[in-house]
Amino acid sequence: MKQADGYLLETIAGVPYLLPYGQNIADLKRGVQLNDTGVFLWQTLAQEISSDELLHKFFTFFDGTPEDLPSFKEDMETFLSTLSTFGMITGYAAPAQPEPLCKILCIGELYVAFRGKEAFFSDKFDAFESGLPADRQPDLTIQIHGYYPSTKGNGTLLLRNQDLYVMDCDSFYTFLFPSMSGVYEGRVTKDATQADIYCSPFCNEQLVENLFHAMRLFYLYRAQKSGIFALHSASIYYREKAWLFSGPSGTGKSTHTNLWHKLYDTPLINGDLNLLSFKDGTPVVYGLPWCGTSEIFDIKTYPLGGIILLQQASENHIESLEPHEKALLVSQRLISPSWTKEQLHTNLHFTENLSSEIYVARLCCNMGNAAAATMNEAIDDYLKGTATC
Repeated sequence: MKQADGYLLETIAGVPYLLPYGQNIADLKRGVQLNDTGVFLWQTLAQEISSDELLHKFFTFFDGTPEDLPSFKEDMETFLSTLSTFGMITGYAAPAQPEPLCKILCIGELYVAFRGKEAFFSDKFDAFESGLPADRQPDLTIQIHGYYPSTKGNGTLLLRNQDLYVMDCDSFYTFLFPSMSGVYEGRVTKDATQADIYCSPFCNEQLVENLFHAMRLFYLYRAQKSGIFALHSASIYYREKAWLFSGPSGTGKSTHTNLWHKLYDTPLINGDLNLLSFKDGTPVVYGLPWCGTSEIFDIKTYPLGGIILLQQASENHIESLEPHEKALLVSQRLISPSWTKEQLHTNLHFTENLSSEIYVARLCCNMGNAAAATMNEAIDDYLKGTATC
């Protein structure tokens, strides 16, 4: 282990401080005040050193007696743990301890165990809390650690944008969240059974919200392994089925579902994201806690009636699609992982099967009541068997 880059030991009016500079300031890293012991340990960490070697030098420098050794070791471990929590050292491996079990959720028939301080977990998960059946193990365990990882999860870069970096680290994936303050790093095993999120120990409302959204990524990776996929869409319940409206941002998903709610009194299921799969051979929509900023979600499972792909137009009309167009266009609205070619193949295979079993069409529309009426008539005709998609 050794000092991390980006920290300066500076004495201010006779008092030593360890202060961040450069990117560490931009990342809101903290500084700490040191005593003489801390100064010695920090300076000794300028070069790579093991815990045993550091303890020996610490013990020798301060003329410790054999009776003092346990106290020296405890003081050193406490100091190193603090530095590691703040990201001031690298390569420090604290004794691994599982975080305490906080709660079990059931989302889309997958059981998810949350481990960590209860304050880290959003109350938006509460509606999905469930007991774990005696014959089941969690499908996914997510642990939240209020400290920096002891080693850097570097690997082959698979994806990079302003919100997310994904790296392949052989036996696991590493995620960085540049836009999520306080979320340091995430990791998930490639079998998708174990995920770890490292974050600030100082819990606040913004951190809880960021963790809530970060956990979606791990869940969707695990869900994909079980044939469950997420479609960016708003949904309604009509004629005993769920109907999903999907399109790029700004095309009016929420506007359209709200028109249905106003004109036909249709319940809203989810305002932003819908979880799709086959259950006993039937396409279904599962309840999901993540719903964008809409705050509209449901915990129930519904038969899936169809997916309507929205496109803005001055006149309202419906365009039929070829089977290959349906599969491709629906796959492009999935937010399930496609970091690898295998994942993309999995997504396309699912949407090809799905689109052959449900109604899929493109609605070219404006934002008026007539747009909902046009689609309502088409769905009614489809359900009567007098029209095809």
